[in-house]
Amino acid sequence: PERTVAAFDAMEAYLGSPEAFEAVFGIVLADRGTEFDDWAGMERSCLVEGERRCRVFYCDAQNSNQKSPAERNHQRLRRILPKRRSDFDRLSVWDVAVCCSHVNSYVRAGQGVAPIALASLALPANLLESLGVTAVPPDDVVMKPSLLGLKR
Repeated sequence: PERTVAAFDAMEAYLGSPEAFEAVFGIVLADRGTEFDDWAGMERSCLVEGERRCRVFYCDAQNSNQKSPAERNHQRLRRILPKRRSDFDRLSVWDVAVCCSHVNSYVRAGQGVAPIALASLALPANLLESLGVTAVPPDDVVMKPSLLGLKR
């Protein structure tokens, strides 16, 4: 949970205020993973004491369709970082940014556009770049462990 709160803090600091954070991430829908246990830490501003930057809600435990688009994104991420072959604690910030760049540059069937293109329209300028996430040309997207040089 500490790393999740630290990530929220870093994004709020970059955006400059709890109001700016709320404009982008006003509602956060999380699953019941332990990384989301500190809902109070995720909600509270790191910049203004006593202010809330967002509202955190949890999916119902037995209702998988509540976050199905995010779960499909997790499946795509698992193409690069397969279970039992990936140690998330050993990933660098650069590794995570590269994975997110490729997963979010992958054009979804039926949509004709990659999520990163839509995100760049909705998010403040340079937010993705500040996180190290950049658009990857469609022909250069890699959705395999070889992206990070993982071995079997």
